Amino acid sequence: MKSIKNVIFPILLFALAFCSSESEKQIFSEAKNLITSEKYDEAVVKFEEVVNDYPKSSVADSALFEIAKLYQGQVIKNVKPLESLNKAVDSYKKIYENYPNSPLAESSIFMSAFILANEIKNFPL
Repeated sequence: MKSIKNVIFPILLFALAFCSSESEKQIFSEAKNLITSEKYDEAVVKFEEVVNDYPKSSVADSALFEIAKLYQGQVIKNVKPLESLNKAVDSYKKIYENYPNSPLAESSIFMSAFILANEIKNFPL
């Protein structure tokens, strides 16, 4: 009986340790649900968790894109409009710099240029 406990207990601990952590896709899904609930600040935190903890994930580029859209929409509390737009541009730039093969890379280049030209009125050379 004691040997069974010695085998089962470590297996249960191992299973609990690895089953309790969330995958990047679960975190991404939670962030999307937070947007639906209009909890934009919390959504950004979750999307940033995906980008920072799982930078090679298949959803990391999409998480950055969602962050950029939220900042572009200026829906994050306590962030001034110009700061929000600049954060959107930075997030879009990260997509085409860090994920150049992403299907979102071209849209990100366009969106960063669009915001700079039409909303910030900054025409970098």
